[in-house]
Amino acid sequence: MSIRWQLLLSHLAVVAVAAVAMVIVARLSVDRAVDQLSLANHRLSETVLTKSGERLVMAQAQAVAQELARLLAGRDSADYAALRRDQALRAIATQDIRSQFGPAGYTDVYDQTGLAVLHPNKTVEGRNFAEWREKFPQMWELVRNSLHTPVSQGYYDFIDKNNAPRKKFMAMVHVPRTKLIVVAAVDIDSYFKPVQARIAAEGQRIKDQALDQVWGHILAGLAAAMLIGLACALFFAQRISQPVRHLAQGVAALGGGDFSVAVRADGAREIKALAQAFNRLGGELVAHIERLKAETAARLAVASEMKVARQIQESLLPSTFPPFPEKRELRLYAINQPAKDVAGDFYDFFLVGPERLALVMGDVSGKGVPAALFMTMTRTLLRNICPDEPDPARALAKANELLCQDNDASMFVTLFLAYYEIDSGRMVYANAGHNDPCVIAADGAARCFGRMGDVALGALAGQSYAAGWLDLAPGETLALYTDGITEAPSPDGREFGMDRFEQLLTANADRDVEDICRLVVEAANQFQAGERFDDVTIMLLRRAATEQNPSIG
Repeated sequence: MSIRWQLLLSHLAVVAVAAVAMVIVARLSVDRAVDQLSLANHRLSETVLTKSGERLVMAQAQAVAQELARLLAGRDSADYAALRRDQALRAIATQDIRSQFGPAGYTDVYDQTGLAVLHPNKTVEGRNFAEWREKFPQMWELVRNSLHTPVSQGYYDFIDKNNAPRKKFMAMVHVPRTKLIVVAAVDIDSYFKPVQARIAAEGQRIKDQALDQVWGHILAGLAAAMLIGLACALFFAQRISQPVRHLAQGVAALGGGDFSVAVRADGAREIKALAQAFNRLGGELVAHIERLKAETAARLAVASEMKVARQIQESLLPSTFPPFPEKRELRLYAINQPAKDVAGDFYDFFLVGPERLALVMGDVSGKGVPAALFMTMTRTLLRNICPDEPDPARALAKANELLCQDNDASMFVTLFLAYYEIDSGRMVYANAGHNDPCVIAADGAARCFGRMGDVALGALAGQSYAAGWLDLAPGETLALYTDGITEAPSPDGREFGMDRFEQLLTANADRDVEDICRLVVEAANQFQAGERFDDVTIMLLRRAATEQNPSIG
């Protein structure tokens, strides 16, 4: 039975009482029931619809960020002029956010300095949001926090072009592998208020209709007894208001975090339908949370497997220092830190004769698991080839031929290989496209060598490699490294650079090789503000001091 008919029956009983008394009683009963229904609906819309709306806005921001990351792959995301000319890119970056009632907001893009890159209002592009910090401090605080937070959201007060105060919500998501940030901003009044206004209008309509019915029956039923009419009115009012109170209590529990709460679906047809919809909402929220739990557990499992993979990889790299304590003619130390869970950089050293030490420094293309697998294969090949091949150039040529076979992923590795004579300090080497090694004299003077112009291993079959030699003088230190150090980027886009690296080696030439390695790695990490862009690897070998002179050939 509908609310309309329950009110009709209630006021048919009231016709037996005096007209004036029944008007007061009927009005109080109807107002109370409908006001409670409106209150429950408003609370439901504020707690459930608003949260759902926030998630939808955040989801749209994340979807735009992922699409932009895909479109910008391989492009210069810092070329803002080109980005603005790209209409397809602009359409993705500055799209409308719509509710069922029409446009309620938009998306735009700024960079990690707060500079507007793409905006529906093109006059905003090229301006920094910091310009509005005084006029809209809440908005600027959200923007400022988003510059270093991958995902953020919040509300702020805004003054529109008609000088009217408006409340807005925005969600901000960093575009992967760029310095761009997507913001999705909606007008709260346009996004949420229409639903609440419709609920309030429907409640008022029912209330007005019910009062019209009551008033007509009161005028027609002056003969009914006041006590009977009052009792009937109270009975039916209770039938209406009790389910609404139950629903209001359920909404309060849902707002407190109890997503499993359910309310009794009784009372009028409309209230039953509302209660059933509310109970379905709780179940859907519980199911969503369970899915999130399952996804989180899966991610933790993957993280655990990656941790094991890193442990296996670390076990392949020499980790005992000093490695040859009986050979006092040298000091050797190395560090490898991956940008991801596993590394593509690697170092290695092993004896290929009683007094001959093979030194390896490599950097595989790419990062993560594929690079780590290619690194493991390269290390294994060299360990098998070098003991039987006295020429490092021919050793690289043999390794290159094997790495080029079935290399469908087109991976490659830059690599420096040297054979170091421990007793004499002479070193014969070959370089497959790797960074130039450095030699640091005992007095701190630094010089680089070893650029041969040869290609990386695995890139092209049938290659030959040139060999060079160097006599490491007593007290001199050989530095092998990867570009994860020299090309390490700062948050503002500057590179660590070769000059800074050489200055660091020169300034600490009198320190132990382990201390120098740790100082270099720490300096590169600090320069990147703790977020490594690439694997960081360094290996230092120092010849014990005697009276000999260095030469390079």
